[in-house]
Amino acid sequence: MVKLLNQKYGLDIFQGAADKVDSLHKINPPHMSCLSDTCITFLIDNRDKKRIYIQDSCIEDTLRIRYRVEITFEHSLVDTTKPIVVKSVNLIDMDIHSLNPPHIIASLSNLTPIESPLQQYIWNLCSAKVAYWYRFQPYNELPRGERIREGNTLYMGATIWLVPES
Repeated sequence: MVKLLNQKYGLDIFQGAADKVDSLHKINPPHMSCLSDTCITFLIDNRDKKRIYIQDSCIEDTLRIRYRVEITFEHSLVDTTKPIVVKSVNLIDMDIHSLNPPHIIASLSNLTPIESPLQQYIWNLCSAKVAYWYRFQPYNELPRGERIREGNTLYMGATIWLVPES
């Protein structure tokens, strides 16, 4: 498969794809909570309740996205002697709301096929972004009760805003 992709799109296809994903995931820094200087959105405990914005050239109107993810770890979170290593992050579902005029555009799930190209684009964009963010959260800061209750899987959610690129 790699050979065929290289033949069709050139040897730098994977670097090109990575560059394109990076360019599509620009974040509006003044409006986000960051972990130190890494600019990974702090989702464990967003005490300031700052809105998280993603600017994108394919978005024409501001969209509010509410989503849920499943985070699976290598070891149980109860065992504090082992390092916390994220095994996988999977987007479970999302609700897409338009603000102008206010209405729900779609409720999407990983269990049902997505038929609209724009909705598939939004799903892929959000899935890639939240998978990256949740991979690097400070899970050691979770309340002890949360760690014991969940074992090696956490279910979390948040709201992000997709905005047109300026």
